[in-house]
Amino acid sequence: MIGNNARDRKKHLRFLILLITLVLGLLPSLTARGAGSASEFVGGAEVPIPSPMIKAAEQQTDLIIPGFQGGQVAYRGDIPLQEVIAFYRAEMQRQGWTPYAALVSARGLLIFTKENQSVLIVVSESNGLTTLAILAGTTTSR
Repeated sequence: MIGNNARDRKKHLRFLILLITLVLGLLPSLTARGAGSASEFVGGAEVPIPSPMIKAAEQQTDLIIPGFQGGQVAYRGDIPLQEVIAFYRAEMQRQGWTPYAALVSARGLLIFTKENQSVLIVVSESNGLTTLAILAGTTTSR
């Protein structure tokens, strides 16, 4: 049983690394559109959105990889990067998500888990505009 847990964690970590790579590749191509909302379902997970953020893509992108099914959505807004990071640290835990990993410097990368779901949040700031990319999904059995 322990071997399966370690194997499942390793599989989950590989998917998270792949998803981080995908999200970072999508950030530069986002353009602002639409209006923000209090929360949004992304890849089956309800994710809170800070109210000053504006949806950056016309529609959410679905992502299906063997063993993982999810989606990606992006927002932009005039809110400091550190405020977005603080919002997610507080709000995700309030909604029952467990912090899994974080890397915050000039950009922010936060990962939260709940049961077999993961939410990856990437925040960056450029010229006073903050970009927020959210990738969320469920680890499935093959």
